[in-house]
This record gives sequence, structure tokens and C-alpha cells, in this order.
Amino acid sequence: MKTPLKLLVVVAEEAVAAKIVEDIKRLGATGYTMTDAHGEGSRGKRVGRVGETNARIETVVGPETADRILARLAEQYFPRYAVIAWTSDVQVVRGDKYV
Repeated sequence: MKTPLKLLVVVAEEAVAAKIVEDIKRLGATGYTMTDAHGEGSRGKRVGRVGETNARIETVVGPETADRILARLAEQYFPRYAVIAWTSDVQVVRGDKYV
């Protein structure tokens, strides 16, 4: 059986990734996956120290948890840091692990 949930993806500068993970967990996510991310957006490539990367943080959560996390990101991180986030509808096997 599949459970409808939200995949929340956050791409953030490495300097704040650990703090965002703390917030994600505190706001109700039971887990996350974090990988290095590289790319270019509307402002071009972000130039930082050699070896500095962005982090891509993914978590599967219920809709209310996704909304809480997005509100925290908008309040605390969007105005100050290079951070973007989005959600997608997903259907998860063993979904009870995520809510």
C-alpha cells in the first residue's frame, strides 16, 4: 500500500546546511538525505572558497510538516542565504515511517 506524502527538497549553501537539517528534524521530519550539489541559477554560479559546495537536503514528510519547514526556511534562511526549496507529491511504500 502507498501513502501520499510530500518530498521536500532544499538546496542551500554549505555554511547553513547543518542548521537547516536541525530545523527539519525539530519540525517533525524523521529523517533526511544530504548530498553535495552543484549548478547554476538565475544569478549564475555562486563563487565561494575552493571546494565549497551547496547541499541538497531531501526529506519525505506529511503536508503539515512540509508547510512548517517551508515557513521556517522562508523566515530564517531565504532573506539571508542562498537557499531554494520545493515540494513534490510522492507516494511512498511503508509511508507510516514518515508521519
